[in-house]
Amino acid sequence: MFVVVMVEVEVVVVVMTVIVVMVVMVVMVVVVVVVVVVVVIVVVMVVVVMVVVLMLVVVMVAVDVVFVVVMMDVEVVMVVMAVVVVVVVVMIVVVMVVVVLMLVVVVVLMVVKYFLKPSATLTTRVSTLYVRLTNSLECQDAILTLNPY
Repeated sequence: MFVVVMVEVEVVVVVMTVIVVMVVMVVMVVVVVVVVVVVVIVVVMVVVVMVVVLMLVVVMVAVDVVFVVVMMDVEVVMVVMAVVVVVVVVMIVVVMVVVVLMLVVVVVLMVVKYFLKPSATLTTRVSTLYVRLTNSLECQDAILTLNPY
């Protein structure tokens, strides 16, 4: 009777350790999936904004060129140049912000990977307990007692 109780305690320890390892791995997978989804959404939004800005620049330059051709006014040319310079500066700032955001995401992913990696000692402990459990004579006796076939 004492042998069976000891085997059951070891089984409970192994099962609990395996459950903890599985929960940690599931949490890791969920965190990584959420981060990847957020990064993809941010990248898509930035690309859409850049395309819209580029289309607006093309439309504004086309309209301003029509005005310049029609009016041939120096002030209109200055306004066109000012608008083009402002749009180019805004696009450069947007690209720099995207690069900084990507670097932040990479750093966050590295930190998450470092802190949430499964513990090697925990995995080793689980496998050692499992081997001890299945190889022990007490366990084999208990298994034969429970299922003699």
